[in-house]
Amino acid sequence: MANFGFSQLTVVAPYEPHWREAQSAVGAEDLLRTARVCASLKEALADCTLAFGTGTLTYRAPEQPVLLLPDLVPVVQAELARPASRIALLFGPEKHGLTREDLALCQRLLVIPTSSWQPSMNLGQAVAVCLYEIGTRLSPPAQNARAEAAPLRTWKSKAPATSAELDRLAGLIAETMQAAHYSPATMNKANRHDLDLLLRRLNLGARDTTRLVGFFRRILWRLRQ
Repeated sequence: MANFGFSQLTVVAPYEPHWREAQSAVGAEDLLRTARVCASLKEALADCTLAFGTGTLTYRAPEQPVLLLPDLVPVVQAELARPASRIALLFGPEKHGLTREDLALCQRLLVIPTSSWQPSMNLGQAVAVCLYEIGTRLSPPAQNARAEAAPLRTWKSKAPATSAELDRLAGLIAETMQAAHYSPATMNKANRHDLDLLLRRLNLGARDTTRLVGFFRRILWRLRQ
């Protein structure tokens, strides 16, 4: 991250005795010291409007749109041009990568094209390749887009929904489905997984998400009467 000018690191449920004391992070001690620690992935992504989950297609069928790394920068540029946008690039544990549940909280599956003979990459190498691609190809106007954007109040209807707002909506829809006896209780976890995926595919704005929350609150209230 330090090599390519990135400084906002968030770590989810790390093994505390090890990660902050990494001796190999020469020149990047401050990056580790100031990193944010979150207990869950939902907490880490709460204020993000677009999350890219990294992985390989070798052992999984994707449930969200797949984006190859060479095609990443234009998508990042478009998101940075939106008001109040915040992007996350998500990497999983070294051994098994991101789970299906992790990826359900992401809008895109980001794939690094590799040889079919060796599709998996070391975690540090994957991070370096992705950040090199962004850091060297992102144009200065895009980097400054957020600062030049109009004030949030004038763009309210166009502001993208954050992950936390989508989580709140998904939880309310799931609760409404349960109140309506939509499916057996054994399906609750699967239904929530599908909702997480669906809401991120829809690319909802913050205002639309708030409106939908109001709709489902009213429906849930009526069902409980």
